[in-house]
Amino acid sequence: MDSRADSDLPDFVSNEYYDSSQEYSLKDAPPYAALLQPGIDLVAEYYSYKYQMPALIKTWEIEEVIAKLKAADFLEIRNSSQPIRIPFLISGSHSAPVVYLKQEGKEYLLFFDSLGDMYNPIFSATAFPDFTIYTSESNVRQRDFYSCHTDAMVFLRELTGKDEKGNYLMPDLLEKLEQNKIEAGNDLEKNICVFKLFDDLLITVQAPRFMEGREEQSISHQTVRRHENLEKFLNKYPLDKMMSENKAPTFSRYLREKGLKFTHIIEIQFYVNALQERLGERFTKEIKDEFISSAKKIVKQYGKTDFISGSKRADRRSSLRHLAEEVLSKNLVVSHKL
Repeated sequence: MDSRADSDLPDFVSNEYYDSSQEYSLKDAPPYAALLQPGIDLVAEYYSYKYQMPALIKTWEIEEVIAKLKAADFLEIRNSSQPIRIPFLISGSHSAPVVYLKQEGKEYLLFFDSLGDMYNPIFSATAFPDFTIYTSESNVRQRDFYSCHTDAMVFLRELTGKDEKGNYLMPDLLEKLEQNKIEAGNDLEKNICVFKLFDDLLITVQAPRFMEGREEQSISHQTVRRHENLEKFLNKYPLDKMMSENKAPTFSRYLREKGLKFTHIIEIQFYVNALQERLGERFTKEIKDEFISSAKKIVKQYGKTDFISGSKRADRRSSLRHLAEEVLSKNLVVSHKL
């Protein structure tokens, strides 16, 4: 029986999921990737599987977030007696992460805008006077024009994701928010609490001035999987130097490198979805986990390849597709035999 038509996989077209270019404002013009909405979707799906992050709710503006929170189909979530954290993303040309949190019967909205905008928390405080609105300080922590999308996904993973045992990656989130509250100012609504980003959430900061006056603390971070201080973590990503600055490097490269890593996640998740669509129930958790593991080994094999051009990138992409085709073919053959 000819299953060729059934086994064809769609082509992965990178520019449908992210824009890639070179950072000409930095010395040596290193590569970067700016996530597009379909790419954000695939990163969110990957995090939902790996970290049990709830399904991402995408919106274009804060008014849409408020409308969704007030909608009838969200009432079941809001009426739950269990602790809940729901990731929202206000996204377009700029991405800002928002978290709905319910704990011990109280409701909260958390804002972590990398540009420090205060409009969204102020608007929400008026719309939900019974909510406590936590917002990070209004200082700008972002220096480039593309990493806000990557920053948002890292924040939502850390704030709403869970470990393999089902425990939140940041179980003491509310306690840390309270411990880091600062003076909010008399012009803000009474239910708004402004806080300084604490150690666990400082990894994405690009602007060095944002870090001034912050004490070095011990952190346990999911991506490094061991206790270390923040300084040591950031030292793994040596600073880049701006073209326009005749001084020491000041531009943290963590988000730029994380964005490039997201392109691998996006491509892997693309094939996960393609295999799921074609295999259905035959694409078991065991097969899925084995495919993801093998795909990561392929990515690691090619290392930090030239992102903009070069044969290694094409070879890696061909290898990932070939792996997906093998998995699909093997399981289609088993199905036809049955």
